[in-house]
Amino acid sequence: MEQMTYPAGDVTAVQPSPVPNANTPAALVGTWHWQDEQMLVELSPTAEWRWSNLEPNGQLDPPFVGGKWFVTEDELYLRVDYVSEGASHSFTVGMAIVFKAIAVNPDELRLQSPATEREIVWRRVAEPSGTP
Repeated sequence: MEQMTYPAGDVTAVQPSPVPNANTPAALVGTWHWQDEQMLVELSPTAEWRWSNLEPNGQLDPPFVGGKWFVTEDELYLRVDYVSEGASHSFTVGMAIVFKAIAVNPDELRLQSPATEREIVWRRVAEPSGTP
C-alpha cells in the first residue's frame, strides 16, 4: 500500500482500497468519527443514521440530526428525517446530505463532498468488543 501525505501536511495515512462495490453498504455500517474526533456518525445495518457531537470530556451529546441512509453507485446519501430543536446547523427535514465514496477499508472511509469537492476522512470507532 502506498503512503500518502494529504494537503494539511501533517496527516499521513495508508491509501485505502478503492470502493470495491459501492452498492454493497455492509462495509459502511458502524460508528465513524471525524473533525478531530469531535463528530460521530453512526450508520446502522437497518439503514438508519445519526450524527452527534462528542464533547472534549468524552461525553456524547444526543444526536442532532438523523434519518435513513443508502448507497447508490458510488454515492452515500444521508436522508434527513429529524433535526433537534435549537441546534445550530443548516439541516432541514427532507433534504439529503450526499457524499461520493472514494475509498473504504476496515478503519477509514474516504468521502468527497460534491458541493465543495473537499475530501473528508471518517475513521471507524472500535466497538466495545474491540472489533470494528
